[in-house]
Amino acid sequence: MNRSQFAHRKSSVFPVGSLAALTIAGAAVLGLGAPAAASPEPTGKRGVASAAKSAKGAKRAAGNATGKATAKAGRKAAATAPRRATGTTAAAEGAAKAPSHLTVLTYNVCGGSCKKHLTLEAWTSRMERHLADNDADVILFQELCRGQYDALRRALAGRYEGRWVQTVGDNNGCGRQWGSGADSDANRRGFGLATFVRGSDSIRAERVWWLPNHGTNEPRALHCVDAEPRGRRVRVCNTHLDWHADTQQVQAEFVARLVTPWAADIPVVLGGDLNAEPGERSMALFYDHSGGRGVFQEVDETDRTHFGDRCSAKARRCRSGAGTDGTKKLDYIFLSRRHFDGVTGDAVAEKDVSDHALLRGRATWRTLPPRADFSWHPTRPE
Repeated sequence: MNRSQFAHRKSSVFPVGSLAALTIAGAAVLGLGAPAAASPEPTGKRGVASAAKSAKGAKRAAGNATGKATAKAGRKAAATAPRRATGTTAAAEGAAKAPSHLTVLTYNVCGGSCKKHLTLEAWTSRMERHLADNDADVILFQELCRGQYDALRRALAGRYEGRWVQTVGDNNGCGRQWGSGADSDANRRGFGLATFVRGSDSIRAERVWWLPNHGTNEPRALHCVDAEPRGRRVRVCNTHLDWHADTQQVQAEFVARLVTPWAADIPVVLGGDLNAEPGERSMALFYDHSGGRGVFQEVDETDRTHFGDRCSAKARRCRSGAGTDGTKKLDYIFLSRRHFDGVTGDAVAEKDVSDHALLRGRATWRTLPPRADFSWHPTRPE
């Protein structure tokens, strides 16, 4: 499916254009009494007495009317004045404000090795546009240079919070292409993973695990943050597994042993470049269907145009999806089945950015509230 088809099929899921603006409008209505009708001026003593009596009566009446109006206004103000929400009222208001969807992007941007087509400013602007066009809550980067990270972090200040994990400290391509964006000369050649979450102070906790490796293969990591985009807490994990089949399998097993128990208690997102196609053995550790034994669903598993021979055209879900590395699907956004529903996603290729496509996905939060145990259990696997 190409980008225009994706936008047409899922226009209600991925808003196109600038970030949706939320406006809260309030109005106060003031009632004004109509003026009394004019009366002829009284003459003579009787007229003066009558006028005085009338004046007293009018004054008394005006006082009563004013008192009633004041009391009525007071009751109205009391009824409409803001009150501190308690008990079920607070719960109802919290539910009303809670987001109904979570939108996640993941992108292997090939920062250290792909030919430079964009300036740092143009690249940063492109990433900002992806966040805005998709109203994204989270974006995960792999193969990101420190100069790219620092430039984007500065551009997103106040809107998104970013965290960085350096997996390689001396990448020549990073220093040559993006080094000018780094905050420090010591970071000019840094290369690794980054996660950005909506909100200026949305990340509550962070942890990194180094993945098992064979020989002298490139170091790999699993980077997880506990965050509250739009006020709803979720654990988001970002990784890039090795491309050697034996190492990839071992690393996938390591990641699965960590993240699977978490998903029994809390909402979990696992994304990144996993360097395996959906039908491969290692991916069965994550999928919860079609021969998989995991607890996750993947955002692009419901698009029948990519089922091919893997699944029946009548199937509701399939271990498949649009290609993210040419025709191969190597990039994923997995969400815990217990906490999300209605997944949808697709890939958008940008040859001037990377040899991988941007994968974007969205899911609906389930109404079942998760248990709030965000401890880092179990302990690190041996």
